[in-house]
Amino acid sequence: TDYAWRNNPEKVIDFYNKRRKEMCGVIPNKAHDIIASLEGKFDVTIVTQNVDNLHEKAGSTNVIHLHGNITKLRSDYNCDTKKEYDRDLKIGDVCEEGGQFRPDIVLFGENLDLHTLDSAKRSARNADICIVIGTSMKVSPANEIPWETKEHAIIYYIDPSDINFPIPRDRSTTFVQIKKIASEGIEEVIPVNKKEYKRMSRTLIELRDENIELKMELAELRNKNIEQQKKFEELKINENMLRVFNE
Repeated sequence: TDYAWRNNPEKVIDFYNKRRKEMCGVIPNKAHDIIASLEGKFDVTIVTQNVDNLHEKAGSTNVIHLHGNITKLRSDYNCDTKKEYDRDLKIGDVCEEGGQFRPDIVLFGENLDLHTLDSAKRSARNADICIVIGTSMKVSPANEIPWETKEHAIIYYIDPSDINFPIPRDRSTTFVQIKKIASEGIEEVIPVNKKEYKRMSRTLIELRDENIELKMELAELRNKNIEQQKKFEELKINENMLRVFNE
């Protein structure tokens, strides 16, 4: 935590020295490999909340780490001063400005780097396809990023659990859940080519527009029904008045 770093930096450094060593022997899984292969056909940007470098190990070249990267160090004095975390860190390892180096991780209690978050949102706004994997969509502000995509962008949500978060009404027709684990679900959204995705996107937009038209027609019918009910009530009132008059 941020509190731990300020009050017991040695303990935090020891914790991340151990985590870094553990990560050295971890290899990417099938999902990492498939995502990396997409760069051969598409302009791919990965936005991850994980602090490992498994996407890079798999071959992905454009990765935005929202919560930092355990393979990097940054100065506690100047966040822009970074270097490789390739050996154990210790108290006294400082940058040229005199700031203590620390793992380049966003600790609990710290804010995300605004420049990194802005880069992630800009990438989302340029996306035609958004694949969301391995997240509950509960952690803010990361859970806002998929909704930054274009209105017609297809959003694939790969997770075996039931959806437990709100989906904006205007995105419901372009939001597709695949209830499988990452390594299985990602295979179902592997694009054949860009034209195929554009065709799918157009189809979803057409379905959404048809749905909007049907809702408008339903609203018109509902309004006509209300008008007819009003006329019927008026006729009943007039009939009653006429009956009273005749009596």
